[in-house]
Amino acid sequence: MKVYGPYYKDKIKGGIITVYYPLYFDRKIDSILLLDIKAYFLKDFLHDFNGGNFTNFSLDKKIKINEFIFNIIAKQKYFDPMKIPIQRSYWFFSLICLVIFIFLFVTYEFILFLRENINDNKKDKLTGLYRKDCFNDTKYSVSCIIIIDIDYFKNINDTYGHQVGDIVLKEVSDRIRYFISKTDIGIRWGGEEFVILLGEEIDIKQLKIKLNQLLHAISDIKICNIDVTISIGSFLSPNKIILANAFKSADEALYESKRTGRNKYTILMN
Repeated sequence: MKVYGPYYKDKIKGGIITVYYPLYFDRKIDSILLLDIKAYFLKDFLHDFNGGNFTNFSLDKKIKINEFIFNIIAKQKYFDPMKIPIQRSYWFFSLICLVIFIFLFVTYEFILFLRENINDNKKDKLTGLYRKDCFNDTKYSVSCIIIIDIDYFKNINDTYGHQVGDIVLKEVSDRIRYFISKTDIGIRWGGEEFVILLGEEIDIKQLKIKLNQLLHAISDIKICNIDVTISIGSFLSPNKIILANAFKSADEALYESKRTGRNKYTILMN
């Protein structure tokens, strides 16, 4: 048996390989079977395989196609599996990893973008804190709430104008936002009134320290050369209760702080 090729012809893309297979009769060559095979049938096979399995195998560059075909026909038995010498493309694997990484990164950034935009729609434009209407759900429960009111804010507006008043509001809200932890929620409840919902459990001793720090965070540094102070009312419960009920108790505590001199805090407990 002989294998020749590949031959290239104008009408045949990729050329052909011809197998000369002698047929014997009484130990004499009676005829010769000529078998033409597409020279690059293995490349076509791998191309279809890669397309269906999302791989990128390629033929070993050292392979001689005519010797490969000879070995298949002459040396292998009928039931022997045909072994194709292939090589893996590591750049393709690296490319897939890069594509997956980019996809995950873009997806993560997109989710962050959506979250930020959703949260921005819930926030007050002047102060950057959440709006009151986002927390009117009666199912929302807390164990500790803090209500803050800027002392004599109307006098600030009347004396220095609403533009300065807005600066005071923004600066106070910035200090509140800097003061609270990541688990706490800062809300502009309305006008010069702010609310902090504590996300973690806290005892009375820790709460007193926190409120004292909050008072100093506002009063220690002037805003627009104005001495600004706040009054605080807080409610603390060992168990979570409906926000509306907690707010009512904290509001009573706030009133007590205002009635007894301002620039102080009052705590009511359940």
